[in-house]
Amino acid sequence: MGSEQRIIKWLKNAVIVGLAALCVIQTRKLWFDDIAALALPNLDIFSIFSDGGGGRRDNRASLEKLIVPKRILSASGAHLYLPLYEGIAGDAAYLTGREALSLLIENGAAAPRRGPAEDYGRPPDLVFDYGFSMPIEAFVKAFGTEGTVPGGWPDGFDRVYFYQNDTGIDVFFSVSGAVSGAFRAEGLTGLARMADRIYTAKEPGISEETGAEIKDIETLALEALSPGLYYISAALLDNSLSRFLFFPVSYPDRFDYYSIRNISPLDGSVVNINNVKDKLGGYFDNAAAVRGDEEGGAYTFNDGHTVVRYQHRLLLEYSSWKPQNRDLSDFASAYAEAVHFLDGDTFLQNAYFLSDYALDGADYVFYFDYVVNGLPVCLSGTLKNDLKLRSAMEVTVSRDRVLRYRRYASGFENMSSQPDGRRIEYTEAARSMSRHGITNTHYSDITLLELAYAVDRNTRPALAISLEYDGAEIVTAVARE
Repeated sequence: MGSEQRIIKWLKNAVIVGLAALCVIQTRKLWFDDIAALALPNLDIFSIFSDGGGGRRDNRASLEKLIVPKRILSASGAHLYLPLYEGIAGDAAYLTGREALSLLIENGAAAPRRGPAEDYGRPPDLVFDYGFSMPIEAFVKAFGTEGTVPGGWPDGFDRVYFYQNDTGIDVFFSVSGAVSGAFRAEGLTGLARMADRIYTAKEPGISEETGAEIKDIETLALEALSPGLYYISAALLDNSLSRFLFFPVSYPDRFDYYSIRNISPLDGSVVNINNVKDKLGGYFDNAAAVRGDEEGGAYTFNDGHTVVRYQHRLLLEYSSWKPQNRDLSDFASAYAEAVHFLDGDTFLQNAYFLSDYALDGADYVFYFDYVVNGLPVCLSGTLKNDLKLRSAMEVTVSRDRVLRYRRYASGFENMSSQPDGRRIEYTEAARSMSRHGITNTHYSDITLLELAYAVDRNTRPALAISLEYDGAEIVTAVARE
C-alpha cells in the first residue's frame, strides 16, 4: 500500500473515531438535562459529564419549589388550623394564597392599603411559614416575572399572613415577628374564615342566647372536622397572647401518630466496600475510574475530581472541584442548582424542605431538613455537634455548581402500618416552654413552634415540641402516655 493510500485510510479511521466520540458525548448530553455548553477550552472528560456545562441553570420546576413554604396553616372554618408540610403545592388554600401573591406582583408597585393585622381582631385565615428569611428578589423571580419588586414590600420575610374579606384577600408579610401593612388582592375569595374567638355564654357583654348561637356554630364547624392534628392560635386561648403564635393540639381527642425508625438503602445487604460503591454510583460519572477504601467504618471513593465519603446510617459527604470562570451565583439560581442536585440523589428516602440558608463568601449554603408523616424531623444538638451539621442536609453552591454536600445519612420509615393514638393538648407547648424558663411574657420572642420528630444518635426518634426562641432551637420530648 502506497504512502498516499495509508494517509487516506488513517484519515478515514480518524473521522470514524471522531464521529463515534461525538455520538458518545451527544448521548451523554441527552442523559444530563440542561447542559448548556461543552467547556472545550478547559476540556476534562469528567467535567463534560458531571457539571451541566457552563450555562446558568434557571430551572422553572426548581424555582417553583422556592415559593412553596415549609408549612402552611389554613383555617378550618372553626378555631383550628390544618397544618400541612407535604403535598402543599396541590392544596387549595395554598393555591389561593399563591394566586393572591401573584396578583400583587403583576400589579407592580403598591403601598400598603390597610393598617396592621392587629386591626382585624382575629387570627389570620392562612399562614405561609418559610422558616427562614426569604429574599424578596428571589421570591419575585420564582413567580416567573422579570419585573421589579412591588413598592412597599420588605427586603425579605419569613411568614406571610392572609385575611379573607368581602372584596379580596389582604396579605401581610412578617419579618422576625414584625408585621407589615396589608396589600389587597382584589376580587379573590376561597379562604375559610378563622373564628374570632372561642366564645362561651358566660362572657361579659354576650347574652345567653347569642352565646349559645355562636357556640352552636362553632360546634357544627368542629364536628365537621376529621380527627387529627391541628394548631390553634394562642390568642384564642388567652387574648393577651399573640395571634401569630400557634400551639399544636389533637382534635377531638387523639391523632394518628406513627412511630418511626432509622433506615438505609443498604439495609438487607452486607455493608462492604463493593455494596456501598454500587449504591453511591450515582455521584460519579465514570464508574471505572472510581477507587475506594475503608477505614474505621468510613468508606471513601474518589474518581479524580469528586470525593464521596460514607459512614453507614450516619454521614454522607460529597466534594467536587471548585469551579472557575463562571458568574457569581444569585440566590434563585443557586437554589435551583441545589434542588436539581438533590432531585438526582437516589440515596434520599424522605421528603425535605428548605429550612435556612447562609452566605459563605460568594458561595451559598442551603440547609434542608426531613419531613416524615407530615411532621418535621429535628436532629438533636448532640447529633448536630457530632456530625458538624447545622441541619439534616447542607448543600454548598459556588458559581452555580454544587461544591459540597453533607447529609445525615439516614432515612425513616414507620415501624408499623397501624398508627398509635396520641393526645396532644395545647398545654403541652406551654409546659415545654416553662421547662426552659419561657413565660407568657416572653412568647413574643418565639419565632416558630411545632410538633416534630426528635432524632438522636443512639435512641429511637420520638415525638417532641420544637421551638425557636431568641435565636436558639429548643427541642423538648413529649411525655409518653
